Amino acid sequence: MLICAKIKNNFNPLPKQLEIEQPNFKIVLWHITEPLSFFENKLIHWSDEYHHIKAETRKFQFAASRYALSLLTNNNDASQIQKDEFKRPYLANSNQHISISHDGNWAAAAIGENRIGVDVFCIQDKVLKIAHKFSSIEEQAILSKKIISETDKTIYYSILWSIKESVFKWMRLQNIEFISEIILHEIHDNYALISTKKYGLIKVNYTIDDKICLSWIS
Repeated sequence: MLICAKIKNNFNPLPKQLEIEQPNFKIVLWHITEPLSFFENKLIHWSDEYHHIKAETRKFQFAASRYALSLLTNNNDASQIQKDEFKRPYLANSNQHISISHDGNWAAAAIGENRIGVDVFCIQDKVLKIAHKFSSIEEQAILSKKIISETDKTIYYSILWSIKESVFKWMRLQNIEFISEIILHEIHDNYALISTKKYGLIKVNYTIDDKICLSWIS
């Protein structure tokens, strides 16, 4: 089920088809409700990596993210996504940049002429168990000003995780410490400002509903 494509302007609550007014940047977010055969029949040249995946959920996510990208490239060849020596995805025979993400029964893909990072993350209490691994005391203080209830706490830490993931993908660097090198500076409705040692202050957009957070940077 296609939820959003050709994203434009600020997001409204999901699920809706939304667009962004940046001609060199597109995102597709896909809610996985179809059988696996749906994706397998839509694309050709599935990789050995795909055929060797045993976990059913992982196989759905892999297939759906490739299909989502195919909607952006108008290319039904699953092998168009290659991986470099650091296992980062890139588009074969193209100068365009891509980013893919999946969590639970959601998959996302993004494409643009500049470096891009996208992340989709299911909002669940489990994020609180690892919050100390990706959020500093200073960042927790920033979030505390937004948090009123336990539900808010889960939501805002999910947002923070997703934002940092999208920045990590955008940076395309190895061995990045989420706490010390991707630092929350400010958080607002639909966007956050992130401080990085290498790139300074950058803006990351995000949108949420009661199930997921989608974040992106380009």
